[in-house]
Amino acid sequence: MSMPKMIKNKKKAFSLLEVVIALFVFSLLVATLANVYVGFLSAQQKSKESQRSLESSQTALNILAKTLRTSKIVGTPTGSLMRVFDYSRDTEKCMEFSVASENLLMASSADADTDENLCETAVMGAATSLIEGRVMGGFSILPSEEGVSVGKAVISFQLCPKGSDATACNVDAAGVITGNPINIQTSVSLRSGLAMAAAIPPAATCSDGIQNGDETGVDCGGSCGACAPVDTTPPSVPTGLAGTLVSIIKTPLGKTRIV
Repeated sequence: MSMPKMIKNKKKAFSLLEVVIALFVFSLLVATLANVYVGFLSAQQKSKESQRSLESSQTALNILAKTLRTSKIVGTPTGSLMRVFDYSRDTEKCMEFSVASENLLMASSADADTDENLCETAVMGAATSLIEGRVMGGFSILPSEEGVSVGKAVISFQLCPKGSDATACNVDAAGVITGNPINIQTSVSLRSGLAMAAAIPPAATCSDGIQNGDETGVDCGGSCGACAPVDTTPPSVPTGLAGTLVSIIKTPLGKTRIV
């Protein structure tokens, strides 16, 4: 009696090594895709933060430019602080702009009745931050010289968006800003501030070269309060001997005859 033959399974399976390699490749692919996706989300978030910082910085620069155009620089400004007296508001106001603790701050005088003469030493109220994120930089002020030159203010900032890399915008020992900050800058002419500061004209005089009041011309010649009254007395008539009236007659030929 013959022994039954054993039937061999000819179907081949994956070896352990092949399975391990396949799992490794699959895990590497998943990790790569996840890393790309996370990087995309992070870049999108940073882009939104940068956009918000740029929007708030644009608003801040507009506020600064508008205020400086209608203001007069008070005291001696520094690279990180300047104080101005704003003439454009319904109630003239003493204001201060500063860069402190990596923030751009704006403050107004605590006393609303502070005038220009007291603005330099006035106590400021609570400051408001104008830009989201970290701010570095400051102001460069060239004051106006009345009758000589118009002043200019240059405002330059480096921004680090809120929530961005904490190492960005750091300053090294040489004073150089590291990282990849956003640079913004604007310049403002101080011409309008001078004009508003001189809103009250000087008192009229008889030699100011201006036609004042009811003057018929420049420097009097009419009823100007700063000038002597106009003499309205008729001129005296010249007389000859024994009260004889002297008449000046112009002949048709242009010659003058005295009778």
